[in-house]
Amino acid sequence: MDSIYGTVVKSVKYLAKFYSARQEPDEIVSSWSCRLETLLSKAVEGGQVESRQTNDMLCTMLWQGLCSPLKDVTAHILDRIKVFDELRVAIRRSEEDQNQRTTEEKTTDKKHVATSKAAIDTPSAEEGGLKEIKGIVQQLAADVKSMKEDNKQRRDSDKGYQQ
Repeated sequence: MDSIYGTVVKSVKYLAKFYSARQEPDEIVSSWSCRLETLLSKAVEGGQVESRQTNDMLCTMLWQGLCSPLKDVTAHILDRIKVFDELRVAIRRSEEDQNQRTTEEKTTDKKHVATSKAAIDTPSAEEGGLKEIKGIVQQLAADVKSMKEDNKQRRDSDKGYQQ
């Protein structure tokens, strides 16, 4: 039965797929690491890799194949953690932190947009205030003009009175 339905792909191809694998843009670290484990386990089953080598290979490829933003954030972890499962957990924590920051940034951006929209709406209220101030200034100018005219008339009448 295995000769009919079994896998006919050579284990060398699994090893090649393992080394060329990269995390997909929407793929979470858990899925990415499981995909790597599956590829490497098939290469081990085919005799291309010894079991004792798998931990180092998985650690290296897990980090090398990460998407750039997460790879940049986790560079220091690879030097510190040498056990694949522990490395996976540490990278997943970083992934979660990054996701939380992205969510917080989106929330902040929405608040900023709402504030900006309010600021855009504010000029109409400010325009009303400016119109009111303009009206007051015009009234004051008219009052000053009237006072000047009154003052001039008084001076003219005082001149006639003094003569």
